[in-house]
Amino acid sequence: MATPMAIPTATAVVARHYKDFLTPAFHRRFTAAILPVLFACWAVAACISLGSGTSFFWSIFPLFSWCGLRTLALVLPCLCIFIVRIMNMHVGRRTSESQFGGFVQALIGGHDRSGTVLATLLWYSLSAWLVTEIFVWSLPSKSNLGWIDPGREYERPRVNENPLYLRTMLSMAAVMFTAKHLYNDDDLVELTDQDEDEKWTTSLRWLAEYAVAIFMHALSSSLVFLVFGTVIYFLTLRHSLWPGVSTLAHWLNRHLVPDRGPPGLANVGRLAFQTVAALTSLISLWDASNLMFSSCISYPPIKKGHPLTDQIVDAHGNIISRSRDPNGSLVRGLDAKRNVTRAFAFWELYLICNRENKIFEDRRKTLFQDPDRKPSSTWAQISSLCLAEISGISSRIKCYQESISPKPAPEVINAPPPPSLPKIASRPTIEDKDVFLHRTSRPNAVGSLARQLGQSHGSPTLLATGASRALAWTGNHTSETLTKTHLTQSIQTQLQAILASPIGAPFRKTFSSRLKAIIFNTPYSDRETITHAVKSLTALTLVSIAEDEYGQVAPTIPAIINTLTDVVFGIKQLEATLEPHWSDVFFSPAAREVEEVGMLRAMVQGELGRIVEKFEPFAGALGLGEGQMGRAREAVEL
Repeated sequence: MATPMAIPTATAVVARHYKDFLTPAFHRRFTAAILPVLFACWAVAACISLGSGTSFFWSIFPLFSWCGLRTLALVLPCLCIFIVRIMNMHVGRRTSESQFGGFVQALIGGHDRSGTVLATLLWYSLSAWLVTEIFVWSLPSKSNLGWIDPGREYERPRVNENPLYLRTMLSMAAVMFTAKHLYNDDDLVELTDQDEDEKWTTSLRWLAEYAVAIFMHALSSSLVFLVFGTVIYFLTLRHSLWPGVSTLAHWLNRHLVPDRGPPGLANVGRLAFQTVAALTSLISLWDASNLMFSSCISYPPIKKGHPLTDQIVDAHGNIISRSRDPNGSLVRGLDAKRNVTRAFAFWELYLICNRENKIFEDRRKTLFQDPDRKPSSTWAQISSLCLAEISGISSRIKCYQESISPKPAPEVINAPPPPSLPKIASRPTIEDKDVFLHRTSRPNAVGSLARQLGQSHGSPTLLATGASRALAWTGNHTSETLTKTHLTQSIQTQLQAILASPIGAPFRKTFSSRLKAIIFNTPYSDRETITHAVKSLTALTLVSIAEDEYGQVAPTIPAIINTLTDVVFGIKQLEATLEPHWSDVFFSPAAREVEEVGMLRAMVQGELGRIVEKFEPFAGALGLGEGQMGRAREAVEL
């Protein structure tokens, strides 16, 4: 039986990277996933062999037969999907304000994910091409899928359109499933609570449970795609692809009938059946590959019943897994930048702190036993990394509140006017009129005004003309304003109707998605990592009374209590004050209760309550005032 070797505490040893432990574990899980996929490839190869007219025995017997060769060949398309999953793998669901925004985010990617979409499309296309060629190669010549149609004895050979149609349909399926893969975030690795090591038998059992569901999904998708794909082929792709195919065929065979355009599909019924069979085989392999990868890669970070970073020796003293500084490697994993590495490191820390068996208990005690580690003790580094992960919630809430708060207007300083030149004379001006202007007597001016107002009956006066112009301008302006208001209201009504329909669902910025993006971080949720950080920190704090021989934990307890308290109050305040977006047409007050956020808040409250209950008698000695403890108790009771 494997037993753990004593964990060294020397600080001169350079700790290995956490990924040096995680990568071999992923290799073992990759093997555990590929073996069940091999059975799926055998099932598809057997079905293809049965359709090719081979005897039943040799159609299903995998050794020394064409069925076995096809099985090995069909593994290659599955490996293409595994490469996509490894390339895009991440922990935590994609968080964005809307589904369409998350899809665009996946298409654009960041500086570390440049070319992801193109690479995913290329690997899916290569997988589809391999399945197509294996499928065509497996069928007899009478299936009419060759590029050259020999025709009858008295006819000249001509280019066959059937293989172009089949290959185009499977290529379009690759494009469609690439978009589906990115939209549904199929690269997600969900961390589960399963307590099993890497076993291919477990994966095979899962494949058997989901085999019927995989086949039914593949068959229904193939039938739907047969209809819509055929329409797309004849409307857009057929005439675009045919010149190249025809040129290549005439270059290979000089005796072909001169090209007059696509000749049309031959034996349409048989071709439709062949297309559905090929699509069903392809989609089944894709679904099986994705299922096996997701289920096997999410095993806990455990090796032979020990934490992943442990140094393990067998009963004869042979080293199974070498690790000179397990805690140092774990700390490097907690501080990793990559999402997957950090998530699995926090998961391992959680297992070390919460597993109730001797192996994990001995490892947990070592977290308090090296106070001389550089740059700081193991406890100091672990606690600071856990607190940084937890306090990230409060930081994101604060950043959001600052972004929506009105910014103060810049203060304008009125400078005093510059001193003016002294006036020549201080006496006021007697009269400013032009001295050369001819003066008109007041009686004459009054008479002139009277003549203007008393013109012939019915003629428009100056006052009437000005009033009519003012009324006309007012009417036009009011009509224009009413027209703009009506147009705006009409547009808003149409937008709300679209957003309320299934078409507008991907564009709605719902309250729950916006709240989770703030609480759990973007572009991927850190919910699992935060949960493991809170529970690990709480477990270490509670056992420190018995296991912390150097008193390292006591000075950190006020920071732990204050951080958890701030997180509880911050989440509660954001749930109550976050304003719904105008596109959230189905928002109601009940929508403020988001299940995932509520579960996280309840978990933090529970862990905070355990710490407060344990250390409240020592609050004064720990430097915790009555106000801090009262605020913590209030957070627990919210």
